Amino acid sequence: RSAAPVQNVFIAAKAAIEKETDFERLLSHESNLEVRYTQGKITQDEYKVLSGLLDTKKTELTAWQSPKLNS
Repeated sequence: RSAAPVQNVFIAAKAAIEKETDFERLLSHESNLEVRYTQGKITQDEYKVLSGLLDTKKTELTAWQSPKLNS
């Protein structure tokens, strides 16, 4: 296989995570990320980038859905 399909998986996953507005669906993306990494469809570096993006997005969505959490 060429590197292009692997890069496309990374790009598609990144776009999906960035666009997600639902926390439960974001958790689904997280599960898919684990599978793609295990299957070798994304590299370890890509996995780290996407994991960081997921963590940031989870924090954003949690704060957005519970704005009075720290009140």
